[in-house]
Amino acid sequence: MTYTTPEDITAAAKTNVEAALSLAHSLFAGAERFAPLTLSATRSAMEDAANGATQLLNVKSPQDLFALQATFAQPGLEKFLAYSRSAYDVAVKNQTEITKLMEAQFADMTKGVATALDAAAKNAPVGSDAAIAAIKSALVSANAAYDGLSKAAKQASEMATSGITQATEAAMKASSAAHTGLKKVA
Repeated sequence: MTYTTPEDITAAAKTNVEAALSLAHSLFAGAERFAPLTLSATRSAMEDAANGATQLLNVKSPQDLFALQATFAQPGLEKFLAYSRSAYDVAVKNQTEITKLMEAQFADMTKGVATALDAAAKNAPVGSDAAIAAIKSALVSANAAYDGLSKAAKQASEMATSGITQATEAAMKASSAAHTGLKKVA
């Protein structure tokens, strides 16, 4: 964008403030999604600890203690994995929203640079066509590189999500098998 008048500068400042406010809103929305999740997990952990302490007071033998310990492991792991999965989902949603905002800002900036280059080309001295063409080519290359990086980041995020899902399922199966084994011993 060419800043030739005070109105252009005001419009650019307004656009930047709106972008900053959108980003701040997205960040606060993400925090609002994390807060109840964390509070719920904390409340549940405190209730489980109080319940466990009460049950621990009723233990009369080492076998009872071992059996009680076996009953705590599986539910605790399941709750931890559920919390982790939910927290990861919230983080992915937050990251997606922020990425969209940043992509929109990058697109606006690219459009502004292209418009400024076109305006400069119209008023450029004779013989500067090659320099302007080189700048435009660099801009196209930068956009292509950004698109490639953006696609690679999205693929990496999808692979990470898939890996986390598979690891969670494997942990649940292993925990369930271990819990079954502990029940048999107790």
